[in-house]
Amino acid sequence: MRLTEENKKKITDRIRTSAGQLFRAEGFEAVNIDKVMAAAGLTRGAFYAHFPSKSALLAEVLRHEHPVLRMLAARQGDAAALRAQMEEIFSAYLDPAHQAEIFRGCSLAALSESATRGPLPVREGLTAAFEAICAEMARGQGHPPCAYAAPLILAAGAVRQAQATPDAAAREALLRAAHAGVLRLLPESA
Repeated sequence: MRLTEENKKKITDRIRTSAGQLFRAEGFEAVNIDKVMAAAGLTRGAFYAHFPSKSALLAEVLRHEHPVLRMLAARQGDAAALRAQMEEIFSAYLDPAHQAEIFRGCSLAALSESATRGPLPVREGLTAAFEAICAEMARGQGHPPCAYAAPLILAAGAVRQAQATPDAAAREALLRAAHAGVLRLLPESA
């Protein structure tokens, strides 16, 4: 039985979503195709009908699995409202009380190390995601997307470092300092 394009897309999305959750939780290197396909409720044999390799799957996860981008894209209003909502998003992103959840959901923070060692398509996926988030941060603000690179790098790097910091007080101090830094680095609305 042939898959319709719509069904194939749904299955591809299901594989990508399952892989993203596993890659962020366990690390790209620790997750194999069998585990991804089991999480998606499919057999290993179906994998190659959707992705040519595990690295290609990681590239797609990096291009598509970004809750921060979805939250930024949902903002509405004038420049001041967009800015205020962006500040709220980064306040939540850097909130020590939600760090484990944020790290499991943020491909930029959780998978950047794997991506930098990956083949060109994986690095391109990470770059595309980074550029898309910067562009969305810049929407309605009167500044080019590159003006938002530093606060985004600080936020994602802080989340990554927080995951590696065993001491809760040090982790909280790190995230609070990063939050203050992000707010200082965000350009004022033009």
